[in-house]
Amino acid sequence: MTQTLDVTGLKCPMPILRAKKALAQMQTDEVLTVLATDPGRRAILKPSAAKPAMFYWNRLKAKVCLPWCSNTNRPSEMQKTLLCATLLVLVACGGEELSPKQREERAQEAVKLFNESCVTLRGEPARVTAWAGAQDAQAMTEDDVKNLPFGMMELDWNAVWKLEKNQTAYYLSLAPESCSIKTEKADENMVRQQFMQLVEQAPQGMNHELRSEKSTQSPFPFRQLSYAWRESGSPEEWVLTANTSPSEQLPAQAALYFTHQIYHSKPVLNQTN
Repeated sequence: MTQTLDVTGLKCPMPILRAKKALAQMQTDEVLTVLATDPGRRAILKPSAAKPAMFYWNRLKAKVCLPWCSNTNRPSEMQKTLLCATLLVLVACGGEELSPKQREERAQEAVKLFNESCVTLRGEPARVTAWAGAQDAQAMTEDDVKNLPFGMMELDWNAVWKLEKNQTAYYLSLAPESCSIKTEKADENMVRQQFMQLVEQAPQGMNHELRSEKSTQSPFPFRQLSYAWRESGSPEEWVLTANTSPSEQLPAQAALYFTHQIYHSKPVLNQTN
């Protein structure tokens, strides 16, 4: 039996969340075809040990997003067929107990590192690599990355470093389209507050323009906030994105992205002073 889920027009993370909900109501060996237009990042849908899943792609460049590792809203057509309804999308992250103050401190440090490594250096690989070296960051091997919490890192990462600050791990990564900082636990409201302060410090002559603001509560709370820095009339822009969640079921409660892309939307905020 085949079912079709049409999520065209919806932005990440809604396609994958609705697919997960639909799969939960299906029987093993039933087929779910998902139609979506948001490329985001490639989905990681982990089968259970008892009921392995099979995946088919109708378009080679088609992508479905995971909420904690998506930083782009570029459109492209996609159709993905999933066999087997028993798929585990979420993985619990572990049980370290933190005080509210500790979570706020981690949030502040995450945004600070994001600014220093990705934003100030414009995500340029050579400069980010040099910065990581100056910070004595640990360059992670492929095996190191595989041992990270499931879903922590983009599938197309080029380089990953682990930074230790006050006994807390922060992960700096470079991918073909982005530079990012992630940490497992951080206060969501403080991340967003610090992120907005950074956004409002747009370089001289640039606007800060809202690109995406969305949230969901099911199957877990998640919010995404994305702004662009762009000169008036420029065909290019720098996009800053904050993916946040208070949920312990995500590998990273704070994931910050800096991306260079072609301008493709209308500004909704006034120019910064």
